[in-house]
This record gives sequence, structure tokens and C-alpha cells, in this order.
Amino acid sequence: MSRLVMNMDREWRFHRGEVEVDVKNTHNTSYTIVKAGAAIGAASKIWNDRGWRKVDLPHDYFSESNFNAENLHSHGYRTRDNAWYRKTFLLDKELSDKQITLCFE
Repeated sequence: MSRLVMNMDREWRFHRGEVEVDVKNTHNTSYTIVKAGAAIGAASKIWNDRGWRKVDLPHDYFSESNFNAENLHSHGYRTRDNAWYRKTFLLDKELSDKQITLCFE
């Protein structure tokens, strides 16, 4: 069995802060969006992230945050926000019936 190694560090899309999504707070909606392929908002595979900044990994948005003595010391007194990272890639058709493992260090 051969092993294919791909470098996934380049050209991630990054957005600091939350993304607004208009979702009805119903049982059916919350049940549906947790199913594979049914994610909404920035987790959706069709989310438009073209306006997001491109970053290479490793990247730590905390390093861009401001210091404040009132922030958590466990975060280096830096401001903690929500942040999104997205990566889109295509696999060759020859891999369609293969088991694939993504490893993040």
C-alpha cells in the first residue's frame, strides 16, 4: 500500500470574528444541520470565503490580538475572538474508493 503525502499548509482562508447566518431556531433546523454535508454558514462547503484573507499555516490569530491586562493570562493577555479557517482542495478520482486520513500536527 502506497502513501501519499500532501502539504496542506498553503493558502488557507481566514476570517477573524463570527459570521452572521440567519437560521430559524427550531428542532428540525438544528437536527438537519448536524448531518454530514448539511452544515450552514462558514462551515458549509458552499460558503463564499473569497473576501477572506489568505494565510499559510502555522497561523495563530492571537499573535495579531491586542494585549489587555483584563484578558485571560492563559491566552497571554491577548484578546480572544471567534475565528474561521477554511481550506478547499480536490482529490484525484483514483482516490475515490480509498480510505483517507487527514493528520494535523
